[in-house]
Amino acid sequence: MAATDRDAGIQALADAPGPAQEAPSARAWYALTVLVVAMLFGYIDRQILVLLAQSIKHDLSLTDLQIGETHGLGPAAFTTLAMYPLAWLADRYERRTVLMFCVLFWSLATAISGLAVNFLSLQACTIGIAVGEAALTPIVYSLIPDLFPEKYRPRANIIAYGSTALGVGLGLALGGAMIGLVENLRSTLPAGLAAFATWRLTFFVVAIPGPLVAFAVFMIGRTKREVTTSQARAPRPPMGPYLREHGLVALGVFGTMAVFSFAVQAIGNWLPVALIRTFQADAGAVGVRFGLFFMVGAAIGLTAASLLTPYWRRIAGTAFVLRAISFVAAAAVVPVALLPFAVHIWQAYALLVCFSAAFVTGAALMPGMMQDIAPPVLRTQVIAAGTVVFMGGSAIGPPLVGFISDRISGNPNGLMWAAAGTAAAGFAACAVLARFVEGPYRRAVAAVAAG
Repeated sequence: MAATDRDAGIQALADAPGPAQEAPSARAWYALTVLVVAMLFGYIDRQILVLLAQSIKHDLSLTDLQIGETHGLGPAAFTTLAMYPLAWLADRYERRTVLMFCVLFWSLATAISGLAVNFLSLQACTIGIAVGEAALTPIVYSLIPDLFPEKYRPRANIIAYGSTALGVGLGLALGGAMIGLVENLRSTLPAGLAAFATWRLTFFVVAIPGPLVAFAVFMIGRTKREVTTSQARAPRPPMGPYLREHGLVALGVFGTMAVFSFAVQAIGNWLPVALIRTFQADAGAVGVRFGLFFMVGAAIGLTAASLLTPYWRRIAGTAFVLRAISFVAAAAVVPVALLPFAVHIWQAYALLVCFSAAFVTGAALMPGMMQDIAPPVLRTQVIAAGTVVFMGGSAIGPPLVGFISDRISGNPNGLMWAAAGTAAAGFAACAVLARFVEGPYRRAVAAVAAG
């Protein structure tokens, strides 16, 4: 068979429609709601550190590089170490139980962050948060195919990713409002608590919902897959054969996502701080406005992902997500590159809407791509292994920007230039890489679908 005929056959097999499927149960929608809440809670815990960075830097005498490390390299390294063992447990036992203990762990680490006295203690706390959240994404996107029939899975994926996209904005908006609330209520607090700095009290407050979220996760119950697996007590296949057959494709797919995340984190983690410095803006006000404008962009992106999916699927088949990523990454370069030229903070917010809409459009479709190349019995582990690569990009972005910013500290707009330049280069590289991965990805999806 000619190569073109073989690829056409692979494409037809991968795109073939499945049998009619029942609508998801009420329990599935409850579970998705809880998973969305858990992801939102995790993002609030993460984003609050972004808003408090300037105050923490001042009180603990930190450099921009150290602040960048608390956002990126240190937490990401320990996330990488913790993710696969947690995914291994989740694939063999109950995913909701593993997630419940993770929520409790990262909530405790968030509360303890308010007691940090130097860089090392703060870094230890952020590492604790990262370890607790390490299994969040793999477990959420592994549970969705267990809860939703294939026909409804893309909708559930977009809703779940929408919670993360909106969670960034909501986390910043709520975090900014919370900073102001804590400051306003300081006079009513007992003397012992009132003596704490605002940023310390804020960490205490955002950790409070943790036990409630953990209980809601536990109430999801066991999925049909977990019950069946428990009853059968069948041996679990190892990851080795899967990696030997599809490892290079998976590396290409997740490498593309890693470069994409590198760009997003380079600008996303530093832009609020850059706005505060460049325009001498209030941290609480920046948090609220940044969060709201980001959510506007995210809502546009989620809508675009839903409306444009048929078009991308028509022109790229099963590799439509990679085609979408290539397009939106290229589109994001322009507004990001224009950020250093903004002369008013409202111009920066307008550019924020543009680039957040672009990257959310592609990122909202990524979970389906991860699920399609993962066999069900190895799904959490495959997603976790890929996320290790993905997190590599996330880890490098923030400290690299901090390093560049420290080197051009004489420029009052240096941080903005460092963040925007790094992110624009990352988006451009991602746009090119995504196109190279399309063909191998199609063949891997067909092979996994054929069992």
